[in-house]
Amino acid sequence: MSGLSGKVALVTGAASGLGRATALRFHEEGATVFAADQRPFDDPPCTTVEMDVRRQEDWQRVLDMIVAQAGRIDVLVNAAGIALDGDTVATCTPDMWKDTMEVNLDGTFIGCKLASRVMAEAGGGSIINVASINGATGDGGIVAEGVAAYGASKAAVRMLTRSAARFLAEQNTGVRCNVISPGYFATPMVLDYLDAHEDGAGARARIEEAQPLGRLGRPEEFAGVALFLASDRASAVTGSEYVVDGGYLAR
Repeated sequence: MSGLSGKVALVTGAASGLGRATALRFHEEGATVFAADQRPFDDPPCTTVEMDVRRQEDWQRVLDMIVAQAGRIDVLVNAAGIALDGDTVATCTPDMWKDTMEVNLDGTFIGCKLASRVMAEAGGGSIINVASINGATGDGGIVAEGVAAYGASKAAVRMLTRSAARFLAEQNTGVRCNVISPGYFATPMVLDYLDAHEDGAGARARIEEAQPLGRLGRPEEFAGVALFLASDRASAVTGSEYVVDGGYLAR
């Protein structure tokens, strides 16, 4: 039997990168997967849905649709996120700050709030939030000038996860909530940035040197951790943070 056989999952930010890798792995493991994004999908094997995570009405529409089609939702992966250029405390504009927070933090909060209600009504589920090692360190200068708004949003996602996990457990909802903090992965966002960088090869070398494993992470490696947290093997795991960074924070 596959690890997620019979489960129903919603993955946001699923058109590319870590979200896409997670949606594909969940599908391979037997889950009924709903892949959500604002961007177009490239030949997805699962049901796709257009969704703006900043809008509560979009969340409600998608959750209602999933319940109508599949009867429930067992797993939510909040993988939608953005990182904007010029994100230093000196150059980040109020609009940049607002946009980053709305997608990375507000979208995750709304998802936790609404999906946990649906899960609780069916007896439980697993919410997996996606933060970043930049939510634990201000060291965004390896390849970029800074991560002021991005880092702040991801630090908030880490604390939101802990708060949600404790509340949902103490209310006996059966809903677990955990967070994965990835480091530098070979996703389209990272690779496109390196391609556009004036010293792309040098920037990549600095990233790889900063990670004790000596390489960029592979999206499927992230998906493997998400698979564990989504599965019944993690039935006693809630309020935890899983760092998947090639050893970066252990330096």
